[in-house]
Formats: sequence, C-alpha cells, structure tokens
Amino acid sequence: MMKNKKQTRWLIICVGAGLLFSAEAYNFFSRSEVIKGVIFGVLAVVFYLLAFAYSKDKLK
Repeated sequence: MMKNKKQTRWLIICVGAGLLFSAEAYNFFSRSEVIKGVIFGVLAVVFYLLAFAYSKDKLK
C-alpha cells in the first residue's frame, strides 16, 4: 500500500510517462519507423516497471 504522497506522486508520473511513450511508439510504428517505435516502446516499459516497483514498495 502506498505510504506517502511522494510515492503516489511518482507512481502517477511514471504511469503518465509510460502512457505518453506508448502513444509515441504506436505513432512511430504506424508510420513504419520501426527503430524509433522500439526505442519509445522500451522507454514505456521502463516507466511501467518503475510504476510497478513503486506500487509494490520496492523503491523508497
């Protein structure tokens, strides 16, 4: 469970960044720019993993 506002804020930031990077990855893939799509997709996954770690109290 989230213990303080700082963790909640970072969780929201990480999920928001993940969503933005996912949208950009989709945009690049739809224009057949695979390399840029993969880069933004990987960044999205990183932010989703950070959000997951924050939600499980693995990061302080």
